[in-house]
Amino acid sequence: MFSCKVAYTTDDVILQWAAEDDDLEAFAVPQGISLPQFEFVDATIVRELITRNYTTGSFSHLTATFRLQRQKEMFILSNYLPSLLIVVLSWFSFWINPNSEPARVSLVMTALLTLCTQMNGIQGTMPKIAHLKAIDVWMSACLVFVFAALVEYAAVNYISLRIKRQSRRRQTSSEMVNSLKEKQRADNTTTELYYGFNRSCPFVCELSPEQIDYYSRIIFPVTFMVFNVFYWPTYLHWVQ
Repeated sequence: MFSCKVAYTTDDVILQWAAEDDDLEAFAVPQGISLPQFEFVDATIVRELITRNYTTGSFSHLTATFRLQRQKEMFILSNYLPSLLIVVLSWFSFWINPNSEPARVSLVMTALLTLCTQMNGIQGTMPKIAHLKAIDVWMSACLVFVFAALVEYAAVNYISLRIKRQSRRRQTSSEMVNSLKEKQRADNTTTELYYGFNRSCPFVCELSPEQIDYYSRIIFPVTFMVFNVFYWPTYLHWVQ
């Protein structure tokens, strides 16, 4: 919206659109002139007499409304495509050996930090408004998917350590049982070791690290595709 006023009060000057301004020739965009991120759609004028009161007096205003449309192709290539590639990059960690901790952690953390930097850059170029924007929903979803990849490796690492501890416990228990058999106290001791070793564990602990990575290779892309199926029709509908 564009508003114009003069330095004279309504006692001296009253501004009003003339009847011949209906053709809006004054708002016609010359050939060869365009905005870098927007396309000019149309313009409307407010023909009502508008006055506003200030401490220095009442002033007359002329008001016109310009409707702009964001260039979707440039916006998608500069903002949506890089964030999409970052999310896909974080999934490559599911194919890396769980024992390669530096490689997996550095890959996911780099993707997470890059996405946060891009999100801050986008917020700096967008207008400061209170309501939620479509790009906010997209970037937040991408951030959640990359963070979920980091959480997935934390679960894989925890289960790997748990399996190693259980293997050491089995070896230690076997040595203790053999030693106690020699002292003819194997029955009670074996029972105590058995019940002390088998503690309750969630369902995820029953899976191996390789199985979790295998399921993640399927669940993460499918979930992200489902999100896109709902997001893009809604986004394109509101853009139109």
